[in-house]
Amino acid sequence: MDFSLSDEQQMLQDMLVRLVREHYTFEQRDRAQRSEPGFSEAFRSQLAELGVLAVPIDEAHGGMGGSGIDTLVVMQELGRGLCLEPFLESQLLGGGLVQALGNQTQCEALLSELATGELLLAVASEEPHTHYRPEWTETRAEQAAGGWRLTGRKSVVIGGCARPAGAGSGAHRRGARRQAGAVAVCGRPHR
Repeated sequence: MDFSLSDEQQMLQDMLVRLVREHYTFEQRDRAQRSEPGFSEAFRSQLAELGVLAVPIDEAHGGMGGSGIDTLVVMQELGRGLCLEPFLESQLLGGGLVQALGNQTQCEALLSELATGELLLAVASEEPHTHYRPEWTETRAEQAAGGWRLTGRKSVVIGGCARPAGAGSGAHRRGARRQAGAVAVCGRPHR
């Protein structure tokens, strides 16, 4: 088997190596970590301008429709640079949930803005006392005027430190049975 990168993947890797080396020194990382929101907004904007944030987003929604290997290249180089930007949290986890579970309206409303860096997503999946058992979810998704309202408490919000939009798990009643794992997504612009 050939495990070498394609020409496009090698170009992506080379671009990221240069970008991180030239624009993400340890001192810059330290300043970004101490700032609000805890990462470099300027560096995240560079990632957006270069199309890196669009890699894991479907082409139908303004992304590049990248493969797992493309995403691996991005994660490897961001990890090598100890980059703080919420690529994993927002693009992969949040965007992945929207792509997998969102309806057409949600996908159209959120994914193109996510791909261009105009939107951050966070995933609120864990609750106190659930011990990683989603079927024990106590947060409720209830129909409200014009949409859904989540009520409850989440103890882990992956990417929440950046004050993004959210994707949370909740439960709602369908007949007499409780259905766990419903995903509610709301959007808030990043810029």
